[in-house]
Amino acid sequence: MGPEAPIGPYRIDRRLATGGMAEVFVAHREGPHGFSKRVALKRILPQYAGDPDFVAMFIDEAKLAARLEHPNVVQVFDFGEHSGSLFLAMELVEGTNVNRLLRAAAVRDEVIPLDTVLHIGAEVAQALAYAHRLTDPEGKPIGFVHRDVSPANVLLTTTGHVKLSDFGIAKVSTRMQQTQAGVIKGKFYYMSPEQARGANEEMTSRSDVYSLGATLHFALAGQPPFSGRSVQDLLRKVISHDPVRLRSVDPSVPRDLETICLKAMEKEPR
Repeated sequence: MGPEAPIGPYRIDRRLATGGMAEVFVAHREGPHGFSKRVALKRILPQYAGDPDFVAMFIDEAKLAARLEHPNVVQVFDFGEHSGSLFLAMELVEGTNVNRLLRAAAVRDEVIPLDTVLHIGAEVAQALAYAHRLTDPEGKPIGFVHRDVSPANVLLTTTGHVKLSDFGIAKVSTRMQQTQAGVIKGKFYYMSPEQARGANEEMTSRSDVYSLGATLHFALAGQPPFSGRSVQDLLRKVISHDPVRLRSVDPSVPRDLETICLKAMEKEPR
């Protein structure tokens, strides 16, 4: 295959990933006197470019992401349209993510070191605390909920920094675009009970706290807090069962850390 055609002012280096509604490329923008800036370029998939619901979701993501300015959040640089398709230029994070880190540890029959898990957890918590406190220009809280806090969306840079990514299904209480009734979004292992119950369930920032607790639980234990024979069985356990106790899997996990994870993963948001 030949090289990808440019998207707006960006030249495509390679495809990075393809998701449910968009594809991501490593790209760069050139300027005078040898200037060049590498970015992660996210473009809505061609088959959805004419779908008003997907377009509205993508625009919502761009508007929200542009407001997020925090060292633990992936930055957005540009938003535009090319040949009828919308694109988003974002910070290119060189490194890996927690999901790949967990897989590598499992292959070696190891767990991620405790200090590494604590560092990751604290950095993601800072990102969420910032996003949850966002206000509109009048100072009114916008009610941000990420809704997809999971190992795949926690990026680790080669310099040891942690960044939360993928705000594509994030929700703010004042937005017009709503999730289609009955559709559950996010990743099943890390869903809060209220998210697992479906789109009609009220979700707040506490749902993200649950998902962070589940992510930490997985990283500490090397296995998910719940398991199921099917998606339906897994979601039933998320809604009604207690998670596997961390210290029953690994007695070396500090008791106070187990308590923190259990509190984050309480069934009732309050």
